[in-house]
Amino acid sequence: MANLPDPTKSELVKTVLRGIKRAHGSRQEQAKPLTREMLEIICSSLGQGLHDVRDRALFLVGFASGMRRSELCSLQVEQVKLTGVGAELLLLRSKTDTDGKGRVIKLTRTGGSLCPVQALQDWLERGVLVSGPLFRPIDRWGRVLDRALSGEAVGKLLHLRLSAVGLNSNGFTGHSFRAGFVSAAVQQGEALWRVRHQTGHASDQSAYRYVRCALHPVNVL
Repeated sequence: MANLPDPTKSELVKTVLRGIKRAHGSRQEQAKPLTREMLEIICSSLGQGLHDVRDRALFLVGFASGMRRSELCSLQVEQVKLTGVGAELLLLRSKTDTDGKGRVIKLTRTGGSLCPVQALQDWLERGVLVSGPLFRPIDRWGRVLDRALSGEAVGKLLHLRLSAVGLNSNGFTGHSFRAGFVSAAVQQGEALWRVRHQTGHASDQSAYRYVRCALHPVNVL
């Protein structure tokens, strides 16, 4: 009996399960949106250590860009262009860009402690990054590694920083930055087509899936 093949691995069973999923749908866990207020609390707690500089850039760029977690993790230094007014992030491929045409996401210099462009510039300088993955792990000896952060790692970093400032981290993931951006933009009356231009959503319906409005209005960066 122990040598019998696992029936759940058969192609027939997999096909049937896919059909059931299409017919009835499946409930997707939605990440809680990170708000500007939460972001401000986190960033105010960060110092100038290497981990702090990286996390500040990761969180602010993740929120201000509205990118998918996978897009954020796949960014390369070569795809970042700093300008006088902000920064341009070139996405070579994304979930809805299967042809690989690419698109550019622009970030604006806002000034102040929540400026994503300044945070990005600080990380590039402190991490001495000239090529390769933009957001990377840092080992216990303070060395910036050559590989990219994983999507799971982004979520863990957010959990860690939320808990460190006394905020409940339950329900927050690496998608919370994107959900927070869309929710904040829609709440303050931004046209949905402009939101979609930033996030790369294929339709209004897919964009609205990310709108989880908070009880109080929030402002995007």
